[in-house]
Amino acid sequence: MTDKERWIREVAQEIGCTITSVRQAVKNIGAEIKSKYDVVLCYAQWSVPKLKDIDKQEAAYKRRINYLEQLLRDVTSSTDKMKDEYNEQMQRKNQLLDTQNEIIADRDRKIAEMQELLRGLPKASGE
Repeated sequence: MTDKERWIREVAQEIGCTITSVRQAVKNIGAEIKSKYDVVLCYAQWSVPKLKDIDKQEAAYKRRINYLEQLLRDVTSSTDKMKDEYNEQMQRKNQLLDTQNEIIADRDRKIAEMQELLRGLPKASGE
């Protein structure tokens, strides 16, 4: 194992990343490796732009999360409003049905009274 490979392994272990990532960093930067610190420097130069991209992605995710949270609040609010309106409509419907049932019951009583009165009248001639 060459010094370069040993340094790559050590750096990967110390910073907690894969050996492949450190190798890729050294290869992409293309700097001459004379010490372990050159490997660290290559990895730092290689990873900083990636970290900036991660920050941009994280900011985009946060914006998306905020948007989705607001959307959820709006949907919840709309749903609650619809439930309230539905409950009001159900109350009005039930009141209307109660009123109609009272009217029907009142008419049934009047019909029964009229039938009773008709039974009390003398029968028409010819029956």
